[in-house]
Amino acid sequence: MRENPMNGRHAGVATLALAVVALQCVTLTCVDNGSGGGTGEYAAEFISKFNRPPDGGDTTHIHTWGSWVETTPATCEVAGVEERTCTQDASHKDTRDIAKLTGSACAPTTSTKTTFVDTRDNTTYWQVTIGSQTWMAENLNYEIADGTGSWCYINKPDNCAKYGRLYNWNTARGEENEYSPSGYRDVCPGGWHLPSRAEWDTLASRVGGNGYGNESGLHLWYDAGKHLKSKSGWNSFSGIVNEDTYGFSALPGGERRSYDGFYDVGNLGQWWTTEECSSGSGIAYSRHMDYNADSVLEDADLWSRAFSVRCVQD
Repeated sequence: MRENPMNGRHAGVATLALAVVALQCVTLTCVDNGSGGGTGEYAAEFISKFNRPPDGGDTTHIHTWGSWVETTPATCEVAGVEERTCTQDASHKDTRDIAKLTGSACAPTTSTKTTFVDTRDNTTYWQVTIGSQTWMAENLNYEIADGTGSWCYINKPDNCAKYGRLYNWNTARGEENEYSPSGYRDVCPGGWHLPSRAEWDTLASRVGGNGYGNESGLHLWYDAGKHLKSKSGWNSFSGIVNEDTYGFSALPGGERRSYDGFYDVGNLGQWWTTEECSSGSGIAYSRHMDYNADSVLEDADLWSRAFSVRCVQD
């Protein structure tokens, strides 16, 4: 018996119908295309050969990310976070950091100035609380027992009384000590320590400085100096007005160089940090303010040079 030719046609239709029922797509995924404009790629790979685009490849659609939404606000102490959601797949999200606040947004509205006594020699010092930190509000004037490693400017005691002593870095930082917040038994009184770079940055930011790192990796804070420098005691310069806004009262004690003497009292105030540039390098970080600028700048200096010391409370 001859086979009915329609049987093959019916069979073909049945097969096609089954294939059409099987058409489906993989789960769509939103991918950032790196354009920075908030556009993402949304790709769908079609499984069935019956539903491929004309060129036989995958199909790609361009969609827009949702707007950035702040999820954790930035503060003066920590960075914030913001998030955006893919418009086609709410489970796909993207996050980025928000920079910590600086400048006037971080300036405290008030500061508290009181006194304390260094019981090693019964010297009374001013101290000031600015934001979360309490700093000495004058330069340290403590002579260690063996009389080495610190000096009065041009060796005159009256300068020690006004500006505090000048210390080389080894004397200022002292020996390693695991119980000290700074990691060293430094020249500061008990309950106080030589500040780190980060602690100086916090201070400069809190008083309204706008900071950045220069090409050498050193820190610079615009406008912080005018809020930290004492209203008097600095040499004058056109356009520079020292406001001492929070009572930090930074004074220009100058410096001592081991190879050629004393320089820049009235022009320069410079203070050591705990940190050296690299272990055993003979160079450590300091911060300075100048009579002719409103900024606070970072330097990298020889340990043998002698600068002022400001201590921060533990």
